[in-house]
Amino acid sequence: MNAAREKVRVAHALVDLPLISESFSSGRISYSKVRAMTRIATPENEGFLLRLALNGTSAHVERAVSQFRRAKRTGALQEENERHQQRQVMWRLDEDGSYVMTARLTPE
Repeated sequence: MNAAREKVRVAHALVDLPLISESFSSGRISYSKVRAMTRIATPENEGFLLRLALNGTSAHVERAVSQFRRAKRTGALQEENERHQQRQVMWRLDEDGSYVMTARLTPE
């Protein structure tokens, strides 16, 4: 079942990636490379990934994809930590005795 799900995922991804799809259908790159690339491929980075696949081994492409995903997770974690650090709640006592509050909270 996992292999079948992976093949369906790859097939769906190839719809939006014409360069990779054409290279795969012409036999210039292997399914292993396509499977790895479609994990992170977007229309914007498709050309770069295709060049990587045409000039590297499947293991090289897998390693590059893994490193990209790790870097992306690290970047997302840093953004989340920065957003967390910017949280604040401020209040002041108004002239009539009311409390006036201003808050900056994370989207959650």
